[in-house]
Amino acid sequence: MPRSLAVWLVVAAAAAGCTRPTCPEGQLRNQYGDCLEPDPDAKAPLPEGGEALPPCERLPAGDEIDLINGCIEGACVFDTFADINAKLGEAGTCDEYDIGYTFCEWRGGAIHANFDDDNNDGIPDAGDEAFGIFLYEPYSGSSAGGLGVGVSLRCFLEDFIAINDVETNEVDGETQIVEVFFDNPSMFIHDDYVIGEYDGLVSWISMFGP
Repeated sequence: MPRSLAVWLVVAAAAAGCTRPTCPEGQLRNQYGDCLEPDPDAKAPLPEGGEALPPCERLPAGDEIDLINGCIEGACVFDTFADINAKLGEAGTCDEYDIGYTFCEWRGGAIHANFDDDNNDGIPDAGDEAFGIFLYEPYSGSSAGGLGVGVSLRCFLEDFIAINDVETNEVDGETQIVEVFFDNPSMFIHDDYVIGEYDGLVSWISMFGP
């Protein structure tokens, strides 16, 4: 579950204001909004706390996750509940998250989306669009770059350099990054607290679009 409704609303509002077109196939957008051919050998410098993260061992390249556009298996931020059901091939189960909002889940809880729920009936309002797509363990799909749940946060830091904010914690006496909010694309990556410590691996991904 997302930790704070206020955080998601702020981020979603920022994402909703972005109407930039997607980049041509094979290109990625940098932090300045330019569409460029990715350099497979280039790595972004790590911010403080990044060197303490585990080495980047990527998942096999896949097409389930589109981090640039905020999509999972074709279901994207700004899709309606009906659209996501159709694209994922199953009906999501929903529950009231807070007054005026509801969250729905698919794939046994591995995929979540948040929606407005003005009448507080636990069902997304008709035609309302998802303002966040969230991936949780044990989701095993990956992006074309081998990113997904379970990889080191270092992998995301190597690929995306438009960092808005970083949260760190002391792990084994070292400062280690445990959460990153990227501006472009708009997403959070989180390392959940597991059995007394952070392990440096992505526990869940929050996507809000390009």
